[in-house]
Amino acid sequence: KGDPEYPYPHVFVDFSDKGPFSYMMANLSLSSQHEPIYGNELEASYQRTKTFPETFPDRTIGRTYDPNDLAIVGQNLRTLTSLRGFGKLYGVGGQLGQLKENDLIRIPQDQSSSLDYYAEVTHCFTTTYSDYQAKQGEWEANRVKELAGRDLKAKDAVVIYEIIRVFQVGDHFAYSDSDY
Repeated sequence: KGDPEYPYPHVFVDFSDKGPFSYMMANLSLSSQHEPIYGNELEASYQRTKTFPETFPDRTIGRTYDPNDLAIVGQNLRTLTSLRGFGKLYGVGGQLGQLKENDLIRIPQDQSSSLDYYAEVTHCFTTTYSDYQAKQGEWEANRVKELAGRDLKAKDAVVIYEIIRVFQVGDHFAYSDSDY
């Protein structure tokens, strides 16, 4: 239902007195005014819905690959070794075809690193070269063309693998957006 200022659906989350934030305010207000956009009197007109499950399923991890197993070279290898958060790998002509969501790719590290870093495939989708070029622009399209090592036709399939850098902590993986 939203609120008077932003009429879009909102997700309301209950928290205890202690957090997760250091400071809490009872009302949403503009910084230039001290009048609330709405107060507690409007809460009665909203209906609470159950959106999230009581318990979440265990996370599944797919296969773990070394970059050599996948023949990762060129731009994809540079993306993988310099990954600091989110990134994309590109598959053209069957490259990286065995990768699936939740798979891990070991990121090569120098000897000074005490952690093993991985790129987790969070999402993959297939599009055509012309659609990707239209949506992402010439610079991104040139990266795909460089990776393919040839001129691409408009209808050539391109698989985009969205990845995020993670590291292992015991039996779990933690997201990493910087060096530790």
